[in-house]
Amino acid sequence: MRLSTTLLLASALCAHATPTATRAGPRLAPSKVRRGQMPDGTRVALPATQVANFGDPNTAGVFLRGEDRNPAHVFELGFAPRGDDANLQHHLSFAGNSAYVSVTRSRRTARNYAFGRRGGSGEGSVGFVYVIYPDRMPDGYWIPHIYPADRAVHLNWEFAVAGAIPPSAIHGAFAFRPDEPDPFSYVVNPNYEPGRAGAYDPSLDFSMRQAHSILFVGCAAMVLGSHARLPRSVPEIGADAGGHHDAHDAGTTRRAPYFPAPSSRNDADDTSSAAVAVSKPYRREEGSNGRCDAVVGAWVANHGLACEHAAGQGACKLRVVTAEDSKDRFDHLNVRLELSDDWWAGAYGRIGIHFGRPSANVTLFRSPDGGSFAQMNVNLTRIFGTDRPSLRSLGRVVITQHLHGSQFNDQFEIRGILLRAHHVESGLHLEVAKYRAVETWSTKIELPRTRGRKGDGPRSPSYGGEAWSGEVKLEDWHVANAAIAKAGTVHEEM
Repeated sequence: MRLSTTLLLASALCAHATPTATRAGPRLAPSKVRRGQMPDGTRVALPATQVANFGDPNTAGVFLRGEDRNPAHVFELGFAPRGDDANLQHHLSFAGNSAYVSVTRSRRTARNYAFGRRGGSGEGSVGFVYVIYPDRMPDGYWIPHIYPADRAVHLNWEFAVAGAIPPSAIHGAFAFRPDEPDPFSYVVNPNYEPGRAGAYDPSLDFSMRQAHSILFVGCAAMVLGSHARLPRSVPEIGADAGGHHDAHDAGTTRRAPYFPAPSSRNDADDTSSAAVAVSKPYRREEGSNGRCDAVVGAWVANHGLACEHAAGQGACKLRVVTAEDSKDRFDHLNVRLELSDDWWAGAYGRIGIHFGRPSANVTLFRSPDGGSFAQMNVNLTRIFGTDRPSLRSLGRVVITQHLHGSQFNDQFEIRGILLRAHHVESGLHLEVAKYRAVETWSTKIELPRTRGRKGDGPRSPSYGGEAWSGEVKLEDWHVANAAIAKAGTVHEEM
């Protein structure tokens, strides 16, 4: 296990583990911090693209921020620091005038701040968790590395961004109600500009797997969960061929608590979609015919969804996706297995892998040393019988070890296993990262013996079996931070 690096880091930073006497920190202009700078005058800031993979592997590649502010406002202005005080102790103590913007790698922490520091503001209040990509973010400080002895710091998983986060870095926002742990909708930011990491797909996020409908207003998208429900006093909004916004409520119409007020009414009486008004900040350029059809179709296709919508209308109902639907198909799979670099982490014999079918086992290593790794593109047709299998067919990943009778029967230490796949319908790269840092020893393979008249005979010419296995569920797949790496330098296809 890689403990030495961690211990050295903790020792080097222990002087900062507990805030002591405060001092006036350097002043920082609320602009982007360039690589290698020291915003607080003491430490070199880390790039956001690096920190985006720390913490929760289920949200790898993105940052989260809980806010109770209107998405229309955030999508237009982004997130800006409140001042120019770059002292980290002042920032963590909520002293005010901070030069940092707080984001997190923890879903739980972001959800706790979705309604502001004081929580919800009464019945009907809505909080938001914003999804932010690191490509256009300033550098900053990963707080758990600076204060390693502080339990609260480790629970929050905060990245203090030294400067403003532009609207183009914010993909969208999950919407929550105070009494519900799961989001009821996702709002896409029309001002988001995709970077190297590609586009975040809320429909692939486990918390949004029950999403069943999309509302497009002014050609922007809102994904609504199947359990979404708003009071009937919140109007439903439709968009006609000219992009005009209409609203009607069978009960008492009032302004939605978190979006701009509707501009007019019509006779629509179906409020079950729980849609709300969205105005100028959400408007996108429409087709020459003034309709949203092309934009709706492109967005749905890009996110691997299936829907039906009326011509000229910005409403789209998703079809229920079955287990065998093409939504789950992938056309590329890459496997990476890495051994720990401890002295005894290597092993004799052949180390292989299969996905629940021992007859399809493929060799990755031959008597590897500690610290070795193997990366391989899987021949899908050979392993799964089709060039576009379902993600559900990868229900189990098994690491095997096979030895000859003359080889010493020892265990090996696995540092991590990473699966990456290319999702056909969305074009996104997905990964299973929960075993990325498994840090475990393999199961010791039993030594079979042949028996004769005088008892146990010599070992059989070869023996082997399952050394480690892990379950892979559909909800374990998440959008990857980077494109799938090509193997080739280590192995050809399985």
